[in-house]
Amino acid sequence: MGLAHMKVSSSGQLLVSLALGSCVAVALYDNQKSIGALAHILLPESPTAKPENAVKYANTAIPYMIKKMVRLGARRGRIVAKIVGGAFMFIGSENSRVGQRNVSVVKDVLFKERIKIVSEDTGGDYARSVFFDTKNGKIVVKSYAKGQKEI
Repeated sequence: MGLAHMKVSSSGQLLVSLALGSCVAVALYDNQKSIGALAHILLPESPTAKPENAVKYANTAIPYMIKKMVRLGARRGRIVAKIVGGAFMFIGSENSRVGQRNVSVVKDVLFKERIKIVSEDTGGDYARSVFFDTKNGKIVVKSYAKGQKEI
């Protein structure tokens, strides 16, 4: 899955997002129905109320993900979140804090949507890839800098 993309699964698929730098992967999961969604979010906030690609922005992607999951049978009150990414990747540029802003807005939107963050692997100065198993909600985070871990 590439930049500004999202997938939703109710069939136990492995959802993958590669090479997260300052971007943030948001994984939402309803464990009773084994319904999961994974988005690769590029920027914190949309400049318009209805952007062409809602998944590109944290403030529009998360409500969109929730809506898609509920349509597949998830119950809003059971959905939990895991977030990965938001690294400090652009040293010396005006975009050096975009990763931190992405994480901050993701957390704000999840709080407003009443979705609990149960795990995260954010910040740092290295890229990550995410492997989200929608059968059980487990996420494996891989990076060259830090190896592999489960969150």
